[in-house]
Amino acid sequence: MNARQSLQCLSLAVCCLLITSCHDSKQPLSDPLKSKADPQLVGVWRYRDDSGETTYYHIGSVGDKLPTSVLHVTGITHMPGGKLTQCEFLVFPTTIGEGTYLNCFEGKEGQIKQLEEKGWNSGTVNEYTFMKYRIDGEIKTLKWVDGDAKTRFVKAGKIKGASEKDADGNSYIVFNDTTENLVKLLSESSGELFSKDELRLERMK
Repeated sequence: MNARQSLQCLSLAVCCLLITSCHDSKQPLSDPLKSKADPQLVGVWRYRDDSGETTYYHIGSVGDKLPTSVLHVTGITHMPGGKLTQCEFLVFPTTIGEGTYLNCFEGKEGQIKQLEEKGWNSGTVNEYTFMKYRIDGEIKTLKWVDGDAKTRFVKAGKIKGASEKDADGNSYIVFNDTTENLVKLLSESSGELFSKDELRLERMK
């Protein structure tokens, strides 16, 4: 997947159209049962793009069935002309060294409801999108995995991955290595794996 396709996947993820065809890995960066919750993520965040679309992300806890690190995100996008779109997904943070990352999961066919009712089941969740994040006061910045960098690392043998195709028939690489090896990769190469560009979200008061 080239840089443009990566940006398209990012737009889908951040602009409330997170789709599993753009997922990065079969495994998360950490076990949500052991991950430390980040209370700074909770709240309402606003993202505006150049087209005039505005998305509000409502982020909060999901009750006592899921680990405290897992948060429920509901995104509502206001499009030009008054049309609204909505999505929902789960996220939980991972800290690796000084970097903070989000493991994002968008459920299919009631998977999120099933997890909320029955608790975390790693067998149900096998598609994750990774984002690197930073919160400075009222601003949250997000960076996404660069598709070209992901391909380079797999071809170089630094991490295991396989080619898959999205709904439009475009090929992209998905990591299918262990969590331990993913952490090792990010510890050594996070600056190369994630995009140099970033998106900025503003906390709403």
